[in-house]
Amino acid sequence: MGIRYKMATFKKTFIFFLTAVLLMGIAYAQQNNLKPILYGQAFDGNDPADGSTITAYPLSDASDTLTDTVGPAGNYEVSSYWKVNLNNLNTNVQNNDIVIINLSSGNAHTSRAYTVDLSDGVVYFLLNLDPAFQDYDGDGNFADVDCDDNDPEAGLPEEEICGDGIDQDCDGSDLSCDFSTDLALSVGWTSFALPYKPTGIDDSEELGQAIITSGIDCDVIMKFNGNTQLWEDDLLGQPDPSFALAQGQGYFVHCYEEGVFNYQGTLWT
Repeated sequence: MGIRYKMATFKKTFIFFLTAVLLMGIAYAQQNNLKPILYGQAFDGNDPADGSTITAYPLSDASDTLTDTVGPAGNYEVSSYWKVNLNNLNTNVQNNDIVIINLSSGNAHTSRAYTVDLSDGVVYFLLNLDPAFQDYDGDGNFADVDCDDNDPEAGLPEEEICGDGIDQDCDGSDLSCDFSTDLALSVGWTSFALPYKPTGIDDSEELGQAIITSGIDCDVIMKFNGNTQLWEDDLLGQPDPSFALAQGQGYFVHCYEEGVFNYQGTLWT
């Protein structure tokens, strides 16, 4: 019993010592413009992934690799631990460069991406070969149900949001927000706003021509210019300056007949 207690105490002390040595290297690395040291633990479910291989390489050059064996046979010499030193790369990685860290057992693999920060000194990563134990983006969803475990805003199909530029459900593109709306136009002046950004229409001249093409006879589009306190107009079909369309802007259009202009649009961004 006493021998086991001493061995356990020694092991804990040894791990603490190695970690302390790594942390002490932060100040030295920062003073000497050295690259960060990447280290961490690797598991397969709840079990240490000892004997598995860690490979780290710059995204810009996958042939420039650093390798380590997880566990006692590796650089850290402790079960589940691994370590690679970016100073040993041939590539002179700099701030914001991407380094890929891959863990492979031969039958399974997983990877994480590290954005280089030369001030880091030492960076810890936890890797797990079992998707049911992976939550690399920290969104509370494990990789067996999260199709993009590197982005906390992506991964679950029911969270797909149209028009936000994020592919939440990992189908390869953001969900398009296509909407259809009607503008009821009267004889004379009609005030209106654009709840959606018209598809393929960017300025007042293009909007006016689209209204005319739809079969409604109109000749002027105006908006209130808050900077000059003046109305700014666009004489449709004339070489006068047009103005860009914007969210929340109020407009007036002058027409000679009633009609309904229908347009397709997307959410304003």
